[in-house]
Amino acid sequence: MGRRRQSREIAFKMLFQIDVGKLDAKEVVPYFLNIQKASAEVLQYAERLARGTMDEIYRIDKIIKEKAHHWELKRIVNVDRNILRLAVYELMYCQEVPKNVVINEAIELAKKYSTMESGGFINGILDQIECTQP
Repeated sequence: MGRRRQSREIAFKMLFQIDVGKLDAKEVVPYFLNIQKASAEVLQYAERLARGTMDEIYRIDKIIKEKAHHWELKRIVNVDRNILRLAVYELMYCQEVPKNVVINEAIELAKKYSTMESGGFINGILDQIECTQP
């Protein structure tokens, strides 16, 4: 598994735990980083993604709500919701990563942790997002 993919997976797990457990990111992120067996580079990018997503969660959720026509955010399955949050953050704030890479990585996370149908749903939302910094 590539370093960035590993980072995304770790960040997704942190975001999922924060969301589902209604936990504080300030507690979850350091805990996760301490228990992971990964390189410093992988952990650094995972932390950037998780903390960045949580710092911009209201803006990110607003974007998802705008693009997920006829879907309330709370109705989106929590796995898909957190994959979307992570990908939207990376699209908006990690300009060094091409849009198609972000979308493909989000679809791969959905295949691994959600359903086959989730990939199409996630792709449809992410494809609508402009990759310019807000």
